[in-house]
Amino acid sequence: NKNLSIIIFDVHDEYSGLVVANRHKGQVSALKKFGLEPTGFEENVLIFDWENNPPYLSPIFSPDRLMFIFSMKELRLALQLKQLMGEKSQMHIDDLYRLVEISDLHFQTKQALLTRIGSLRASGFLSYNYIKPSEYCQPGKVTIFRLIGTPLGDLGVRFFVADIVRQVFEDKKAGRIQHNVILVVDEAHLFAPAKGKDDPVKEILIRVAREGRKM
Repeated sequence: NKNLSIIIFDVHDEYSGLVVANRHKGQVSALKKFGLEPTGFEENVLIFDWENNPPYLSPIFSPDRLMFIFSMKELRLALQLKQLMGEKSQMHIDDLYRLVEISDLHFQTKQALLTRIGSLRASGFLSYNYIKPSEYCQPGKVTIFRLIGTPLGDLGVRFFVADIVRQVFEDKKAGRIQHNVILVVDEAHLFAPAKGKDDPVKEILIRVAREGRKM
């Protein structure tokens, strides 16, 4: 369907089997009862993972994007960064790190910021060779992001999912993505639990669910 693309966030590596035809004897036999044959979708599936095809993210940060580095209990840190950036609309993460280093922030606040930003810088997560929506959001294609082995563990997974969802949502609203998109967030309760405080990751998922349905 050229009017549609599907993006799957695969937490436990359960979806890459879409590539190959089913070889399970019992299931193949059951298909034949309906006149069907097993089908693989190799030509229609794109797979990104951190071992073979790393889906690097951009090292350039806007104030809003900084929010995804922090949970709600640390949101004040993101606000501190926004204040440090001042009128700048975006900044490379290296420049952001140096900006915090030379700031007159309270020692503990500064260390908290440097630790979080430093771990992201050193993780191998970010690169100028980063993926763009045009590469992973293609009409008629299913893109699977295999999240096993994501740098920074749970923090990295949450940041990655939020960042990709934000990109797709913004590009769709701006008309840069013309077709409709289905987002499949496996184990969604990990990112947007029913109970507990809101955070930027949960917020973007809820916003897309509310505002993005017609898209």
